[in-house]
Amino acid sequence: MARKKVGVFLNQVDGGYQGRIWPGLHEAAKALDVDLFILAGQKPGEIYNNFYQHELVYHFADKDSFDGLIIVSPSLSKTHGEDFEDFIEQFSHIPLVSISHKIGNYPVIESDNTAGVINAIKHLALDHGYQNIGFMKGIKGHIDSDSRYKAYMEALSDLGREFNPDMVAYGHFTQPGGAEAINELLSRGIKLDAIFCANDEMAFGAINELKLRGLKVPDDIAIVGFDDIYECVLQYPSISTVAQPLYQMGYRCVEILVDMLEGREVESYEEVPTRFINRTSCGCNTQITDDILNNYNQMPLNIKEDHFEKTIAHIFSKSKFNKEIQHKLTKAALEISQEPLELKRYQDFSEALYWSLDEGILGLNDVDIINLVVTQVRNKINAEHPELDLKKLEVLFAYLRASVGDASTTKNNFIAYKFNVKIYLLRGLTAELYNAVNVSSMKKVLINHVSEAMADVFYVCLYAREMRHKMGAKWKLPKKSQVIYGFKDGQSLDVKNIPLFDTEELLPKELENVNRYTYVVKPLFFGEIHFGYMCINIRLYENDTFYESLREIISGVLWSALLYEKYEKSQEQLQNSNARLEKLSISDEMTGLRNRRGFLNLAEQQYKVCKRSGRDFAIAYVDIDGLKLINDTYGHKAGDIAIKGMAEVLVKTFRDSDIISRHGGDEFVVMLTTLETPLDIAHFTDRLNQNFELYNEKSGLPYELTASIGFAVFDPIDNPSDIEELMNQADAQLYMNKAARKKHN
Repeated sequence: MARKKVGVFLNQVDGGYQGRIWPGLHEAAKALDVDLFILAGQKPGEIYNNFYQHELVYHFADKDSFDGLIIVSPSLSKTHGEDFEDFIEQFSHIPLVSISHKIGNYPVIESDNTAGVINAIKHLALDHGYQNIGFMKGIKGHIDSDSRYKAYMEALSDLGREFNPDMVAYGHFTQPGGAEAINELLSRGIKLDAIFCANDEMAFGAINELKLRGLKVPDDIAIVGFDDIYECVLQYPSISTVAQPLYQMGYRCVEILVDMLEGREVESYEEVPTRFINRTSCGCNTQITDDILNNYNQMPLNIKEDHFEKTIAHIFSKSKFNKEIQHKLTKAALEISQEPLELKRYQDFSEALYWSLDEGILGLNDVDIINLVVTQVRNKINAEHPELDLKKLEVLFAYLRASVGDASTTKNNFIAYKFNVKIYLLRGLTAELYNAVNVSSMKKVLINHVSEAMADVFYVCLYAREMRHKMGAKWKLPKKSQVIYGFKDGQSLDVKNIPLFDTEELLPKELENVNRYTYVVKPLFFGEIHFGYMCINIRLYENDTFYESLREIISGVLWSALLYEKYEKSQEQLQNSNARLEKLSISDEMTGLRNRRGFLNLAEQQYKVCKRSGRDFAIAYVDIDGLKLINDTYGHKAGDIAIKGMAEVLVKTFRDSDIISRHGGDEFVVMLTTLETPLDIAHFTDRLNQNFELYNEKSGLPYELTASIGFAVFDPIDNPSDIEELMNQADAQLYMNKAARKKHN
């Protein structure tokens, strides 16, 4: 049975919100054996920096391309208004699951915005006593922004607070927008004790702007965000925020979609709870571990005290570790406290820990969760085995805690090392690519520089015909594409025998993989010109910086290479055109022989050679007998036939090295480039007469074709005349011969 293919609409892989969503999608796809294609197309309609051109990759979505789609709606839309509805409607014929935005009758999974915001506002008001709490909205018309704003109004009502519209500003869900919103709020001259921001990005922008103004957070103004992205704990003050279980939401989306595709019933709506994370920016002095402990302390006593396994499972449920990792660590933790107590079991737990960290992303939250598990194991053993030497017990757990710290450092150093390796490889690849002058040389650079350190699988596909797309125009995917480069299983692939394939297939059947992968798909374009796309597998510890940089480099080099190839082709066409023009300028159109100009150019060159070498040559002047009579009697078409017949006889009579020309009308001039003896002239005259006889026998014309001829011989001593003078001499000889023939007749 073929592996299912699922497309994901996500604006980009990098960033706080996206960085929490896609690992959950990836882990679920891995567990369910689904090929995942992240179509990283930015926000539809985004004008800045030609970002709207990225949107093309969304249009790969078709029933022939994917079995189903996952729409990460909050990351896509600048607004959830009619424009977004129209955009999504194009894909509603494909089975799909959406995050945060209802699409047709398909399932949607959404976080509990209302409860999360209300709890945060009440924390600010009741736990800290803030009176004047403002609100920073996202984007006008955006469903999440509006629902969180509505929850803010509800919280104020519950608290008996009066709503003041001057305490509300738009921050557009971005850090720069958060800074602008702070400036706007402060410019109104109202007192603000705290501000709730509808996402964390705006909270970062607000805090940075307040610092620039010399104001302290939370001393002067407290700040709270929404989402709980990784960066919240990486700066001071750490951001208090409403946590969405983004990893779990991503994981659940894949599960729901697979259930749909396999015919199982699914709920049309799932709401997942949010929770408030109190850190420094709201005025609390808690650390991450304190938050986890507080959460643990809020658990029912029967879970804490009577069911150790449930306690450990509950703690791990707050992490982003997948179910396999949670199960392995839980099992190892349970075995530590079993009889007899052995050091080996502690070592087994450490090994399980290292294995789990190698399989997933390690964040600060994960380290504290594992430390909390270690603490719970220690407390259980201490409670169940009071006879143990506490010093020995503490040594064992010091060993475990050291293992956690060491694993954390090792993992993060590994991630930093891998990223630095990628940057180093990218620099080398960039330097080589910019020296590539055409597509062929670009492919050679990719073959030499792409390695497993850069990607497990990497394909570059070009459209059979490049496409231009203007802002606002309807997208139309090019029909055919070809793979120009492929890398898989540690080596570059020979793709020259892979035929053109339908673009909507994304990858040709010849490249179907035995192994499962999560790909990120990015368009290759420069300005308005689209060349194709790249498809590359993505690893959990990586972000979008590398892939987007690679996309930009390949796009730029492709633009230059294709432009150069067009230039070379145009130069070739120009040369061919010039050659044709040159040929026309020196050729007689009717006979294909050289015209007077062409004859003189070439004859002058031969003249100089013969003069330097002291070699004899001859000029023959020929004209058709009675051409006027032929025209008058049989018409001009018959005259044209006679002229062409004359050219045919001359070409047959003289040598390839001789220069044959028509000077106009019935006159022809031939340069015999070599003349061994005066008898050669008589030889050519005889051959000419014989060829006339053969022509007349076969032509079936009502007249006989004949000609008069005169010769002039160049002799470097006796007759060193130039070409023009020799032509005059031959012409005079022709008329003398013609007059003698008339007198004889």
